Amino acid sequence: MLAATMAMFEFGVSLTGQQGQMSPPRSLYTGGTSEQYSDQLWLKLLNDTQFIDVIGSDLASQSLCDQLMCRINGLDRSRCIGKNAYQEGFDELSEFQDTLVDDLSHPFPSACVLNKGDHRVLVVPNQDEPASPYGLYSCLTTKGPLCSFEQ
Repeated sequence: MLAATMAMFEFGVSLTGQQGQMSPPRSLYTGGTSEQYSDQLWLKLLNDTQFIDVIGSDLASQSLCDQLMCRINGLDRSRCIGKNAYQEGFDELSEFQDTLVDDLSHPFPSACVLNKGDHRVLVVPNQDEPASPYGLYSCLTTKGPLCSFEQ
């Protein structure tokens, strides 16, 4: 009986010791850098159905940049159209500067390009996917002005 009790105790201790190995590995993407947090905010904005309802699903280039900047920057109201307006909670994104793709051979010629230091974000119209009309591509541009997937 004592042997059975000790075996049960050993079994419990071994299971407790393995719990750390049973948890999923920590994701490198959600690790916590400011770039990763910014990407998460961009995705949150682009997946907000109320925002998409207000701006529509057919914007591209400058009009897309205007509406994104309008939503994240309280000082940039001149770019807003319709009922689109500044929304709190995206203040970190207001440091991004928008530009446009000026090369027609670019993989995403109608993208809105947003830059903040070495962090480059492309918001790309996706007309083929009504449930998600805008895609997000992001990178760190430490080896040049463009992301590797743009070249």
